[in-house]
Amino acid sequence: MSLFNSFRSKPEPDAAPVGDAGSVQFTVPDMSCGHCEAAIRGALGDALPGRAVTVDLAAKRVAVAAAAAETETAADAIRSAGYEPQPAGA
Repeated sequence: MSLFNSFRSKPEPDAAPVGDAGSVQFTVPDMSCGHCEAAIRGALGDALPGRAVTVDLAAKRVAVAAAAAETETAADAIRSAGYEPQPAGA
């Protein structure tokens, strides 16, 4: 498998598709490549361990299986990776 293929956007197993109920969703305008995706996935994994994270790189959208009360935790994690999340649909 090539390095490029290892960074392709694909949902984690059992991950809810972007936009499903029970997820916190963001648009991340400055997410542009597989490295960005990996950094965001890593930060969310550290902040909300064990949560499914789905990334649609082309649409610049991120969803994490989390309660609405965890929205700020997820947003802070994305910021800690160097990106500025916006509420999805904003």
